[in-house]
Amino acid sequence: MIQALILDQDGTVYPPKQGDAHHPLIAEARKRTKQWIIDNTPVEETEIEKVYQSLRENHPHPYEGFPSLGLEIASRQRRGDLTGIPGYHDVLDGINVSDFLEPDPILSEVFTDISRTIPIYIVTLASPGKYSVEIQEVLGIRDSIKATYCPLDFPEDPTNISKGKMYEWIAHQEGISLNEVMVLGDNFTVDLQPAAELGCQVGLVNVNEDYHPEIQRIDLYKIKEVLA
Repeated sequence: MIQALILDQDGTVYPPKQGDAHHPLIAEARKRTKQWIIDNTPVEETEIEKVYQSLRENHPHPYEGFPSLGLEIASRQRRGDLTGIPGYHDVLDGINVSDFLEPDPILSEVFTDISRTIPIYIVTLASPGKYSVEIQEVLGIRDSIKATYCPLDFPEDPTNISKGKMYEWIAHQEGISLNEVMVLGDNFTVDLQPAAELGCQVGLVNVNEDYHPEIQRIDLYKIKEVLA
């Protein structure tokens, strides 16, 4: 029986709009991320698309990719360096989320119902601060989320990049076994593979049928049926 639900955030709790490859919020985040790379590395504007694609191919985990260019993940505030180069999380915190995301009253109701009996956590590679707070507030799920973490929040290692460490820590905090945890996301390598290796139950959200067809697909709007 599922005793805790852990979700990725971007691309998971809000799907792409019909006909779009990416949700407008993700498109904006990528645009700003590319500009951040241009502004803070020797990469020229004419090279950015090639460099960005190379990062995605060679470093599926952005916590490895961006530092390979000499960039930081953590915000300046987290690093205690308020005048330094902005980190990846600063880039995301600079987005006005409500310009790109709309309320989702159906998802809000679903999450409200689930949270009455099962704790819901978000584990994201994005900023767990302003950016995540605004996403959850706009969608209407903020009050249903017990906590939002990124891998850097792992208390035993502030350099941690694995979501798996956070899954283990959450299970420990809840006093439950890992096989009582369900993890949902849209990226097998980053979100689900660490969970599956730990023995968690896993499901893919908002991906096409050709992407890791061996993994069950989950419709978030019908997630209560899976948890029942």
